[in-house]
Amino acid sequence: MSLTQATGLAASGTSSAKTLVAAFFAALSSDDSTALNEIVDPQGEFWVLSHRRAVPASAWLDGFRHLIRDRAPGGVTFVVSTLTAEDDRVAAVVECHATFDDGRVYENMYHFLISVQGGRIARLWEYGDTLHAERVLRGK
Repeated sequence: MSLTQATGLAASGTSSAKTLVAAFFAALSSDDSTALNEIVDPQGEFWVLSHRRAVPASAWLDGFRHLIRDRAPGGVTFVVSTLTAEDDRVAAVVECHATFDDGRVYENMYHFLISVQGGRIARLWEYGDTLHAERVLRGK
């Protein structure tokens, strides 16, 4: 499915940037690699709080895909509660839900700051509950 089909809009302006970000979280929730490849700039970077550094967007997406396919058979659901856009940035408040194959439940709240350039996600900063993530994702 193309981005335009998924969102009903071409990505431009703050309204379309918010639509693009909403489509990103919908594609993550449905494990739609085709849409994700269209939405995320292949040269993009995602900054992750738990690592305190940026990683290539492709590495973040690969890790996420492995997490879903290897450990969360029911998938991972992202629920966007708030999107705010200004200039090329979109702020997103997002809940994440998953149940892992060992029965552990992951429910985290996130704030993402996302930079949209050229109709694609170019940079993303991820802020979430790192202690909860460590306990559930790594079993500590």
